[in-house]
Amino acid sequence: GGAAPPSLARVHSLELVSLEPGAAEVAAAASGSARAGTDARVCPICCEARVDVEQLPHWETAGDVSDHRMCGRCRQTYALNTCPFCKEVLAKDELLRHISSFIDSVSARARADDPDPNELAALLERWQTFEMELDGQPTVLRRVTRLIVEDRAFAARLEDGVRHQDTWLRDMAGIIFRFHALAEDGELAVSPAAARLLSAAVETILEPFERTPPVQLHGHYYGALYTQAVVPWLCAWRGGTRSR
Repeated sequence: GGAAPPSLARVHSLELVSLEPGAAEVAAAASGSARAGTDARVCPICCEARVDVEQLPHWETAGDVSDHRMCGRCRQTYALNTCPFCKEVLAKDELLRHISSFIDSVSARARADDPDPNELAALLERWQTFEMELDGQPTVLRRVTRLIVEDRAFAARLEDGVRHQDTWLRDMAGIIFRFHALAEDGELAVSPAAARLLSAAVETILEPFERTPPVQLHGHYYGALYTQAVVPWLCAWRGGTRSR
């Protein structure tokens, strides 16, 4: 017949009163943080409950990717361009900026009245650097290349160059050789029209050198064309794509 135990609410109230001055505010803040923690998700990478766990932005999806998530800290430190769960390409801002910048560079140099062959050749060096950064990520390489090849501005500039047999095609031959090789070997899924355009561009580049007699140019251009042909092969060999 003893007294009834105090309610939990009353005990909690007494505990707060007995704390040191200012501790009640700290306890209240901690309680609020605990309530906010209910909105947190567990990051499947670091296994910590965080409020900034978000779904990874996939370029294309095959099935349900709603659980393919990372917290902000893991996203910042994740260096690859593919989803760690399904290996699909992620739509990262830096990749999109690279595509846009590359297409703009090609268009600007092709539109020039007297294109600088050294600037055009430098595009191959830029692409080679990009492929080296994607070492071991052939899926990303194929996706980025397809987006460039099927871009309307890039295709229009390439088609115009083929129609007028412009020399700027020769001076950036390495890029066209690389794209054409990927399509020809079945590693680049592009539309038939895009594949035909790449083939036509390659023929436009090589035809002057296959004439009898071949086009008379300074030896620099012959050496440059050789380099423009070798570098794409090296990119393919290093990147694990076909190099036949």
